[in-house]
Amino acid sequence: IILSLDYQQPITILQRELSKLKLSVIYNLKIAAAVLPFSPFIGIFTIKAILNFDITEIISLRQVLIFAGITVILQLISLFFSAKLSAKNKDKNYMNWLLKANGSQINEAKSFLSEIEDFK
Repeated sequence: IILSLDYQQPITILQRELSKLKLSVIYNLKIAAAVLPFSPFIGIFTIKAILNFDITEIISLRQVLIFAGITVILQLISLFFSAKLSAKNKDKNYMNWLLKANGSQINEAKSFLSEIEDFK
């Protein structure tokens, strides 16, 4: 996506587009956090869909309740992360840690653009 940017635009427009790109990474992390709580049940349905095997026939009610408990715990964790993964927290240390792979490219591009601006 960084390569698709038009670098002939004014610096302020480029910086705005780069910050939108960083926010899109945060948005995708929020989606992943929303799907996480349902992973035990997604596993059951995936096994049924791919292997045509109903795993609920061999697991007990106790295991289903354990899956439900895990889902509730993961849902609470997901709600916590959803609250923390917002645009207003994009400069916090934990966000920089989460965005280390994606955010570092954007930060490097921003610093390069600021060097260009200083050169002018």
